[in-house]
Amino acid sequence: MVSLGVSITLHLLLAFGAIGLFSRMGPAIDRILTQSAPSIDAAEEMLAILAESEGTLNEQQTLRFQAALVSARGYANLPRETPLIDAIAMASLSAEGPAAVTELVKNVRELGAINRAEMVTVGHQAQRLATAGAWASVLIALASFVLTIAVIARTQARVFAPIAELYAVAKAVRAGDVLRRGRMMQAPVELRELLAMLNFLLDEIHPRVKADAGVAGAGTVERLALLHFLEREPAPSFIVDDRGAVLASNSAGLELLSKREGDALRARLAGLPGAPLAGATRLGTTGWLCRGEPEARDS
Repeated sequence: MVSLGVSITLHLLLAFGAIGLFSRMGPAIDRILTQSAPSIDAAEEMLAILAESEGTLNEQQTLRFQAALVSARGYANLPRETPLIDAIAMASLSAEGPAAVTELVKNVRELGAINRAEMVTVGHQAQRLATAGAWASVLIALASFVLTIAVIARTQARVFAPIAELYAVAKAVRAGDVLRRGRMMQAPVELRELLAMLNFLLDEIHPRVKADAGVAGAGTVERLALLHFLEREPAPSFIVDDRGAVLASNSAGLELLSKREGDALRARLAGLPGAPLAGATRLGTTGWLCRGEPEARDS
């Protein structure tokens, strides 16, 4: 549950981080569109009027120039713009002669250059925000991916693996391996209790030595004697019938069968009648006694 909560939190951070990124980029773009761009347009309009005037503004050109100047003043938002616009306004009233017009053109060009520089600065800010936001999104997405993989692996180990173990035990017992027991593993309490209950029921129904298998006519005393002698063996010991089914085992053998490699051990024991194993002794015509971890004999 904790891992799931962290995963959800990371996804929410990714979503709200993207919203915050675009929210911070919005004002920068707005400054370009609503302030710097109109000021540049006004400066270009004034330069065009001065180019048309050929040194002297007529009445119509003066009106157009003053309208562009008013527009530039309305969009002025930088400290250097207002003094420069005031200087342009004063110079436009007495723009007579090439020298005055040259000075006026210089001031108008500087006004445009100031706003172009501001556009570049704001554009770089927006670009840095976009880059930082992109990398932050990548890192959060990567962390979310790694956490998701961890959650899947944890779920596989704690939920699906115990369920698969339950199925494997039931299938093995149905196939005749009555000594098969579930391996206790890290799992939710309910699944651990279910495995323990299944093992208890199998111990009740199928004790470690089957009364109707093994030595013909074996009774309670014989079964107890068999278990006694098997328990005297320090190494894992098994009695296997001609079908490859495990009929009896000592405690060391049961512990070995309950480990992760228990399935491979059962497979080797099941193939005993057709493929003799090292450490296996024939018991008359009814079965085999295997001591230690059985391995295939060298041919």
